Amino acid sequence: MNHTNYLISICKGIAVTCVILLFGCNTGNHNFNHISGSSSGAVPVETMDATQVPLSGISLGGIGAGSVELREDGVFYEWQIANNLPRGTGEKIDWLDNSNLFFVVRFQEEGKEPRLKLLQIENGVNVASILNHEYTYPWLSGVKNTTYKGQFPFVNMTFTDQDMPFDIEMEAFTPFIPHDVKNSTLPGIYFNFRIKAKTDKPVDLMLMASYRNLSGYDIENKIHKSGMEENENYKTSYMTSDQTDTTASSFGSIALSSLSKESNYYLGWESIHPYYEIVLRNDKLPNIDDTKGRNWIKSKDNKEIAMKRCFSTMAQSIKLSPNSTFEHSFVYAWNFPNLYNENHSAIEGNYYNNFFKNAQEVASYMIQNKTDLAKRSHEFVDNFYASTLQPFILNQINSQLNTFITSSYINKNGDFGILEGMNEDRSCCGSTTIDVSMYGSVMIASLFPELELSTMKFHRSQQRPNGLILHSLSKDYACAKTCKDGACCAKDEATNRLDLPAQYVLLILRDFFWTNDKKFLSDSWPSMKKAIDYVIRERDRNGDQLPDMEGIMSSYDNFPMYGDASYILSQWNACMAGAARAAEIMGDKEAQTLYTKILAKGKQVYEDKLWNGKYFRLYNNETGENKGKDEGCLTDQMIGQWACDMCGLGRIIEPEKVKQAMRNTLELSYKSDLGLRNCSWPGDKYWHDVAKDCWADQGNTCWTGVELAYASFLIYEGLYDEGVRVIKTVDDRYRKAGFYWNHMECGGHYFRAMSAWSILNAMLGLSINQEVFSFNPQLPDKDYILFFAYPDGTAHFISKGGQVEIKILTGELKCRELNVTNVLPGAQTAQVAVNNQKFDSKIKDGKLTFDFSSAMIVRAGESIIIK
Repeated sequence: MNHTNYLISICKGIAVTCVILLFGCNTGNHNFNHISGSSSGAVPVETMDATQVPLSGISLGGIGAGSVELREDGVFYEWQIANNLPRGTGEKIDWLDNSNLFFVVRFQEEGKEPRLKLLQIENGVNVASILNHEYTYPWLSGVKNTTYKGQFPFVNMTFTDQDMPFDIEMEAFTPFIPHDVKNSTLPGIYFNFRIKAKTDKPVDLMLMASYRNLSGYDIENKIHKSGMEENENYKTSYMTSDQTDTTASSFGSIALSSLSKESNYYLGWESIHPYYEIVLRNDKLPNIDDTKGRNWIKSKDNKEIAMKRCFSTMAQSIKLSPNSTFEHSFVYAWNFPNLYNENHSAIEGNYYNNFFKNAQEVASYMIQNKTDLAKRSHEFVDNFYASTLQPFILNQINSQLNTFITSSYINKNGDFGILEGMNEDRSCCGSTTIDVSMYGSVMIASLFPELELSTMKFHRSQQRPNGLILHSLSKDYACAKTCKDGACCAKDEATNRLDLPAQYVLLILRDFFWTNDKKFLSDSWPSMKKAIDYVIRERDRNGDQLPDMEGIMSSYDNFPMYGDASYILSQWNACMAGAARAAEIMGDKEAQTLYTKILAKGKQVYEDKLWNGKYFRLYNNETGENKGKDEGCLTDQMIGQWACDMCGLGRIIEPEKVKQAMRNTLELSYKSDLGLRNCSWPGDKYWHDVAKDCWADQGNTCWTGVELAYASFLIYEGLYDEGVRVIKTVDDRYRKAGFYWNHMECGGHYFRAMSAWSILNAMLGLSINQEVFSFNPQLPDKDYILFFAYPDGTAHFISKGGQVEIKILTGELKCRELNVTNVLPGAQTAQVAVNNQKFDSKIKDGKLTFDFSSAMIVRAGESIIIK
């Protein structure tokens, strides 16, 4: 091999641009221009742009079940199905991604030789399990073009190539059905293919799905085992490992079903010979199991042991008639029961193990329920996108659902956690972190409230005796349930963070107000009081019952604040507002009186010490070593009011000051081509100076989760255009970077950005408080339709022709009081009709209030009509 070709072969495996002499190479499609005039002939010059390198895609797999990411090139990346790192604790799978699961179509036109097309853009010299395929097996090549449409949880791709006398469409998805935990945690993927003929001649065609045995991928002493199950309308092949440690995290099974009784198979192949030679020479697979050939005998001890590679293929063969369409489906499923805890010392299992013993059972269930699961998953996406919001807003919110799959885990007992972030090799920053949950968990509470309650109960169990709240937890529920004070199970010791107690209380309050689960509140009330008492007793430096910052001790963990800090105090005030309301519900008059007094004092200090005439300054410290004021303008300076907006807790900051602070924050910190940074200071020319010993520049950074939460806050407060611009900037930035499905902060797939779901609530001005639903839509249009979700279901809010309809799509809506503002301009009276009952209301200051006395239950298919 000459040096240039050698360098090119290396470059093909790297997802960056390489320049070699006059050649640039990348992992995507190539465009060639020819330069003439050279004495040696035309020299091809290759060009590319960043969009040709696929860096992210939708992750396929159930919540907490593991996943694999399908990108624009048709390759499956980031394999996390076998309890492996970074999501699990098992060894990382370090095999080439592009050969763990792949699809190939064999076709032969009349009078021509057969060809094989891999449904991937070739991204290296090792594709479809063949090394140097262009040299050793030129009959197989990747397709030239793909298109990719992602609407979580669905990926729709087309594969086209001038060599193929047909086009191929593929739909891939795992069921995602809000409020249905079992069917949203399935460890499997549907693949639906449609092949459209483009020729007037018949074509012999065989569609093949191939997969590699991942069972025991990190275990040397095992043997490969395969099998076939034939059913009336489908056939299922499976692979597992035998004669091995059945308690290993990688022990399990994988199955692939072909949904036709006419399907053929080849189990247990390894290389070109004989598998690909047989495929090339035959238009049907021979229905054989050659798995025994993938295990060899060690001469030393005459012991059978598995080879590194073992593949199996399922296929469907037809004669494609001229101008006809052929449809076929596969199901890929897995079952790896041994999910270990953080220290790999105890098996906690996966939630799906409650329902399935092996991958074949998963596949069977998915096939038997395919119509229903596909229908309900499509309905969710269709209902979500049946909206008058700009597409980029819907797409940005939809993209954050992906983190639900990449970063979540649910053990066999149903305990739920979501990782704060993930690096390539492992998760980072702990699990179920309270400070990040303050932003991201709004999505969980809206779509799967039982998972959110599980997380908060887990945190409650780990509270220290003095009331301290842990920042984050390890993936170790077994430990947590035997640990008395939380100390033994903490992921880290970032327990001095002063934002945690208020955030913990606010999360419990939000979950209670939204679900109206009074037992949850009652069980949590002592813990909430302990968290508040801890702050008053141990974190109040000057005796005013307000928290005092003493350096770096918040979610902004490289960001020192001192004394009264706007980020901390706004959340503390919101905590007091909510806790006073909860104390009233609990009949705890002493606590209600105390929290009401602290709230009044906190609001006064927030106004007097932190308002600088334009916004609420970063901090004001009147005593101690770091005495003084810091005029930093933190984007999150009023986050407590955002929390109140979502729960109907009223005003803790004057509306005009909120808007004034917001406008000045945008003027200082927002750039339409970059984003909204965390903090700015007056006098900054471009970016704020950073200390030499700074390990992370958090002031000048744009945190996606903060940007999206702030965009929703802007909209809640009536600054619709400003909020939409922030969303557009985030959307553009991630499109440009290529990481649209993988939002970054501390590692990838970051939890905080799930705050995007709050945008939907903000558009409607929605707050929920104990079955009291309040709407104050912020859209400038008179006629619109918006999707929203709440703990018991999903609905559309429709404004059209001077009438409002709240149409229940799934579940039910329990409503004892309905407040609607800003929907019937000019009207003096209004009437609401629910289930053939009518209620009248007068309009005061543009607000309609309907009191149903007891909870009105409106079920799926029914509507609330206001006119």
